[in-house]
Amino acid sequence: MKTYTLIICFFAAAQLESFAQSSPLADTLQFTGKLMYVPDSIGVPKHSSFIFYGDQLITWSQKNGELIDSFVIRSTDGVWPDVNENGTLIYQVQSGKWQGEIRAVRVNKDARVIIDLKNHNGVIKQEYDIQKIDNL
Repeated sequence: MKTYTLIICFFAAAQLESFAQSSPLADTLQFTGKLMYVPDSIGVPKHSSFIFYGDQLITWSQKNGELIDSFVIRSTDGVWPDVNENGTLIYQVQSGKWQGEIRAVRVNKDARVIIDLKNHNGVIKQEYDIQKIDNL
């Protein structure tokens, strides 16, 4: 009987560990902020929101929702169990011909979303100061 209990506990623990590691940020969260840094920022929308759908998808909404880009998450790295505390999540993403990294970061109460994307025509490097994080 002890052997069966031990085996069941082992498999249950393995399932919980597998579930916990499947998504560094399992919730659907919306980050809303303003542009902090971008080279050649002429014509770039100053306010954006980002919705992170766990480890599956990120949408980037600009111009009050008139322009929305969706990025498939290819991989994730980092630890951020509580968005009210310090942490970093790094997402390797792709959208059409664009690919690169979107980072969600909080350090000393300052939250940021940092975009670093490229395609064969150029790069997008932007940093947003996040004023609001909502759990959707």
